[in-house]
Amino acid sequence: MKLFDFRVHEKAQLEFVHEEQIESMDLYPSKLNFIVGGGNKVSIWDIRTGKSLFEGRNNKKVVTNVKLISQGSRYITTSLDNYLKVFKSDSYEMTYQ
Repeated sequence: MKLFDFRVHEKAQLEFVHEEQIESMDLYPSKLNFIVGGGNKVSIWDIRTGKSLFEGRNNKKVVTNVKLISQGSRYITTSLDNYLKVFKSDSYEMTYQ
């Protein structure tokens, strides 16, 4: 995935490698991090540094949607394994399945 800032340049400013086809993404309320889901993987990235903050494979099948809730303190994943899972954004601990 490539991040562009067309105000500055016409080429990508940062590249993020998720290693799976991206199905869904959401931006944290701070606008400094974002979450991506695809394959059976969820990644959280820091926009400022381009570094991965977290990579998890907590779903058995393709993650179809990721969504931040509770002002970004939790996130939800849904997948083709018919599960909806809720995680804490700070510890990445699953709180509901």
